[in-house]
Amino acid sequence: MNESTNGNRSVSIGSSFTSTTIFSENECIDENEHIYTHGSSLRTGADFLCFALASAGVTHVFGGHGGAVVPLIDAIVRHPSLTWVYVRCEVNASQMAMAYGKLTGTVGCCVATSGPGAGHLLSGLVDAEQDRVPLLCITGLKDMGHARYADFQDIDQSSIFKMAGISYSETVSVSDQLLPLARNAFTAAISSHGCAHLAVPVNVQQEKIVTRSHFCLGTSFQAVSSLPATDLDIETLVTALREEVEENRRVIIACGYRAASLGQQIEKLAELLNAPILTSYDGKGTVDERHKLAYGVVGVYGNAGTPGAVDLLEQCQTVIGLCVNDYTELICNKSGLQMRHLIQVESLLVKGDSLRFSPSAVFHCGYLEQSLKKVVSGLEKHISASDLLSHRLSAGTVRGSVLKSIPTMEPSSGDDVWAKLKEESYVKPTGTPSTYLKGSCLDYADVTSETHCHPAVFFKSMADFLDDDSVICADIGDNALFMASSLPAKRGQRFLTSEHLGIMGFSLNSGVVASLCALGKAGSTNKSAKKTLVVAGDGGIQMSINELATLKDHGAKNVLVVVVVNSRLGRVQNESWGPGLNADGCHIGAPNLPKLFEAYGYPNGLVLSTSDESVVAKTIEQGWENAAKHGCCVIELRQDPLVHPIMHKLAQRTSFVKRTSDVVSDDSLFPAMTTSHWADHRQDLMDWLNSLESVQLSDALWFDEIDLFSLSPAEAAQKLLKSLPLDNPPTLFKSEDAKDVFDREWKAALLNAFSAKDLVEEIVPKGLSNKHPLKIQWLACPPNMEFQLHSHPNVELDIPLVGDLWERRLMDAELRASILERKTPLSTDILTSKGYKAPTEEELARERKHLGEIADGIQSLGSSGHFIDRATREGQVLYNSVGSLHQSYTKENGCLIFVLWSGVHANFTSCECCFGIKGAKDLFLPK
Repeated sequence: MNESTNGNRSVSIGSSFTSTTIFSENECIDENEHIYTHGSSLRTGADFLCFALASAGVTHVFGGHGGAVVPLIDAIVRHPSLTWVYVRCEVNASQMAMAYGKLTGTVGCCVATSGPGAGHLLSGLVDAEQDRVPLLCITGLKDMGHARYADFQDIDQSSIFKMAGISYSETVSVSDQLLPLARNAFTAAISSHGCAHLAVPVNVQQEKIVTRSHFCLGTSFQAVSSLPATDLDIETLVTALREEVEENRRVIIACGYRAASLGQQIEKLAELLNAPILTSYDGKGTVDERHKLAYGVVGVYGNAGTPGAVDLLEQCQTVIGLCVNDYTELICNKSGLQMRHLIQVESLLVKGDSLRFSPSAVFHCGYLEQSLKKVVSGLEKHISASDLLSHRLSAGTVRGSVLKSIPTMEPSSGDDVWAKLKEESYVKPTGTPSTYLKGSCLDYADVTSETHCHPAVFFKSMADFLDDDSVICADIGDNALFMASSLPAKRGQRFLTSEHLGIMGFSLNSGVVASLCALGKAGSTNKSAKKTLVVAGDGGIQMSINELATLKDHGAKNVLVVVVVNSRLGRVQNESWGPGLNADGCHIGAPNLPKLFEAYGYPNGLVLSTSDESVVAKTIEQGWENAAKHGCCVIELRQDPLVHPIMHKLAQRTSFVKRTSDVVSDDSLFPAMTTSHWADHRQDLMDWLNSLESVQLSDALWFDEIDLFSLSPAEAAQKLLKSLPLDNPPTLFKSEDAKDVFDREWKAALLNAFSAKDLVEEIVPKGLSNKHPLKIQWLACPPNMEFQLHSHPNVELDIPLVGDLWERRLMDAELRASILERKTPLSTDILTSKGYKAPTEEELARERKHLGEIADGIQSLGSSGHFIDRATREGQVLYNSVGSLHQSYTKENGCLIFVLWSGVHANFTSCECCFGIKGAKDLFLPK
């Protein structure tokens, strides 16, 4: 027997409990006066779980009620450090617990009874697992003596959760198992930032067990509070970063939500490396998006983001990831193969993280903020000592300062940004990180409208009313895309989203959490609670609207709920799902939201139906005033259902795209049009063409005026022919059958040439291609005529119906579409169905000039591809994709072309950029 002495207190440690000689008030004695252990307590299973939760830093427990959890919830309610948050449906409880863990960084906890209560939790649990949020789920079970034969609400919960992907899920069968399994569950949740589940029978909740006076979390806290980085670790990372600078690689910095406290260091690091910063959606607010190197969100819905973020990511060579949950989209191509260098910086490195990919450097420590300060300082010294970027340091840019407003244009492409970043001549526009407030998106935003408000205008204005510590709760859908790109985040703000699973209804659930965390203990009189902004669509809000009662129960303050109402599931309906798929069944109804909120105890809701910025700002201001006064307020934002944001997807493109040669001869990919309709007039038309000295254009029929599939191309062609300077315009179609044949063949060519995506997303609903408006028109070309070398900013369909059209076409390569997309806004016309007014000749001239400047800015096209000479014979269909390059010409005869185009080209005034490409020597040099 061993003796342990502590002051005047002696404790004998051995096999016999009765051998202890002196007792402590902290020692636990059972009913038979047997001493169990020094510093221990006798608690019920329910009390022990509450004690463990409080020890882990949990303050709020979210859940539903039921017979299998009565002892546990009684214990939660009476515990002085825990607040019980009863939700109206357990589906919302798990989402709230996930939001709590993401916001606070501590363990989130949800509770549910057996059967349907436990089943309702699943989506939030999987969400926490995928977003790597620490969460403990406790579900009740009936008395184990009755399990598996009394069927009421008796399901094998742990097996169900394991099959759903929950990494730790166990059932406590007897009371002796509770302490070790609970310890394992907490350790699993905290150390791996994932979900752990315990199913605890109601009899175990009531039975007493012996526990220590403190709850030992062991390895879980060791993992979180790992040792600081050593000087060698710091120097290793500095060397890896310095190498990126010296090798002049294209570097981006990507941040996940767990980097929320590292914003200042990230901004300084970005300035030293001249590296753009991208964040996940839930990582918004890590850095100030008004910073000159902040390019917004990448990763909305897994593979989408703001246009600038996508362009930069697709062309970068190295990704520096700070607390990123999943690197697949950042460093891999569509086949999952790693195609970029990776430098991984983590406070939490789960087993296998660095085995999936091949990082060139891994930096792992538990005190990242302090360590990154040392890294920035060390990198600054190296750069200064080697005269690398010394002019940057002397200019004092390493201060995280926000750019002052100067007049500038959004870059035309990722190539353009990278080139100017390298030469340090590019300055990003201030304000929104996206282009949603430029170009065609606001063409639909009539500021005088009394029926609709454009969400991008609203979120741009909302940014002015949010504080540096505000919490923004996002849902899923078009409303989220608009907010991700149009609301510039300030450093210190937090954005709560269901990043990977994308759960509808999440925003209001996370709003409940954010408001409770800002408020403190239920019933607090705190009058300066942080602002909580909740944004949802009319579909998402109705999936969790019942939690307004939960919000009311806890006296929430400063919660503003914005519901974007368009009477449909916009993201589902507006996405292109493939040929023949219409995404029907997306239309939904919605209640009168101000009245519904009033029924829950939140009066004075507002309705916004204009894009007038002064009205928008006044409505937002009034909304926050109502939220401060009553606790919560709703703004019903009525959106035009025909307006939706663009889903900017990662295509892993380069600026000059390699293509497979489809055509290397005079043969056409498309069936030829019938030209016998006007055989009697062909010679007269040819004589007229051969008499021309310059290209003649007919009037045009713009697509804003027509429904493409109800259009008769034959009638349009006949009508437009009359506007050409012909003495006696012939009748092309002498019978209805001839018209029908032409109509069928022309529409067949259209459907064969254009992709389903182009037709469904732009051409048919908007009359646009690559944001350029389209028209149909006649082009009459004289003999021996040469067009300049040009690239097509939009899709184009050329059909020479009299004579042949020749070209020198660049095969196997094309310019990127984003370089050539329309940047200037279209004039709006609320009387047309397409939402824009046909551009004037003056507007077209400006666009031609703009595209010409882009073409002239390309110094070299490299050596990709090759030029071939080919002919499009009379009646054959010539399709030009966006970015295709060629030089058109006629020979001894003229050509009459029926064309679908925008009327603008990106003309190259010099062919020098083509030198080095095979066949370029045969191009006609500009005269």
